[in-house]
Amino acid sequence: MRVGARIEPDFARRLLAGGALLVDVRRTDDAELSRPGALRISPDEIPQHLHRLPRSSSVLLTCT
Repeated sequence: MRVGARIEPDFARRLLAGGALLVDVRRTDDAELSRPGALRISPDEIPQHLHRLPRSSSVLLTCT
């Protein structure tokens, strides 16, 4: 398990292919900037959305 670490793009792709959830944590609401297939949650709202995050698989956060 990795916590608070940057991971290489190839490793992220493998995790996503294996069922990891991608969460886009950028604050902007511009729909054109959203990541395809990502759940969009601003950092301030994560506590209210914990029920949406899986406990049995990896969660990848993206902000750039």
